[in-house]
Amino acid sequence: PKVNEELTLSPSQTNIVQAMKGTRLKDSTMVMFSRLFNDLIILSGMKTESRDEVIELCEITYKFMLKSHPNTTIEEIREAYTVGKQGKLETKIFRELNYASISDVLLDYEEYKKEQIGAYIQNQTLFKKEEPEPLSENDARKALYEFFKESWVIASYGDIDRLRGVIVYDYLK
Repeated sequence: PKVNEELTLSPSQTNIVQAMKGTRLKDSTMVMFSRLFNDLIILSGMKTESRDEVIELCEITYKFMLKSHPNTTIEEIREAYTVGKQGKLETKIFRELNYASISDVLLDYEEYKKEQIGAYIQNQTLFKKEEPEPLSENDARKALYEFFKESWVIASYGDIDRLRGVIVYDYLK
């Protein structure tokens, strides 16, 4: 969706909107998630024992996140941790990083996001309404042909002739 540029958004609202437009987990790769995971390790202050431990934890977390949060973007997860480190979430970011802690932060971030931009989304003014593309003359003729073909079939059932006349009149008006 296209963002309505006429709105004046605060910096935090702008960050949320930009994060929403990012790469969804279901469309991401393991490499993309591992970069995110490394950022989350830094943001959470997690102490790691070994590189192998981090890789294994990242792979396991990625699999669970794909199943439970497939439409969340990588950028939203990063933004959730950034906002959490700033103390704007109720969930405290401790020095552990696993599926459960990420899910807790994301659930709290969803509430934060609703507070920040909920009014815009509810009023459907955050995203511009996209106008449908006009039909070409050939497509319009095909649609009209299909309309008359279907109405002819329906007309064989009886009292549809009056209704067809009203529909054609409204269509041509």
